Amino acid sequence: MKSNLIDTLFKVFEKDKLVIKKNLMQVMDEIVLQTQDEYGKVCLIIKYERNDANGETK
Repeated sequence: MKSNLIDTLFKVFEKDKLVIKKNLMQVMDEIVLQTQDEYGKVCLIIKYERNDANGETK
């Protein structure tokens, strides 16, 4: 069950990776990909964080 959800999530990610990249580059700093069935849910969060001049994450 969990394995099928993960496979489905990766298929969505592969299919939409150009759109995801465009969104991250242009307007978004966080993307959430999620899939679910009657047994559970899998969520993948892609988050961009910029480091400042001191190397600290903002």
